Amino acid sequence: MFVVLPMSGRASDAVGIPNASWLRKLELKPGEMYVGNDVAGTRILFKEAGGIEVLATADVVVHAPRGAVVNGDTTVNGNAVINGDTDITGTLKVAGVVVNGHVHANPEGGNVGPME
Repeated sequence: MFVVLPMSGRASDAVGIPNASWLRKLELKPGEMYVGNDVAGTRILFKEAGGIEVLATADVVVHAPRGAVVNGDTTVNGNAVINGDTDITGTLKVAGVVVNGHVHANPEGGNVGPME
């Protein structure tokens, strides 16, 4: 059973309150919280150890006028599109090749590079 309370008379503004048996179907652990739209198939799961899992069936857009910061390693599985300038501090690898200090042999002798 899942109780839905319409907040302004429209289904799109409803708040759902699941009962204990419905929560068991989610297999939530103590300390976890679930926010979701089961019609659209989207969800946000706040994990017991502090992590956050997001599942979306369409684009995920973050509006952050002052910017967004990710502290920690980040993995992108898929293509990344960057619109705007990009500043990189540290080592940059492209296809396993370290770009910082990368040189090529010059056919006239010596090396060409590094990138500046």
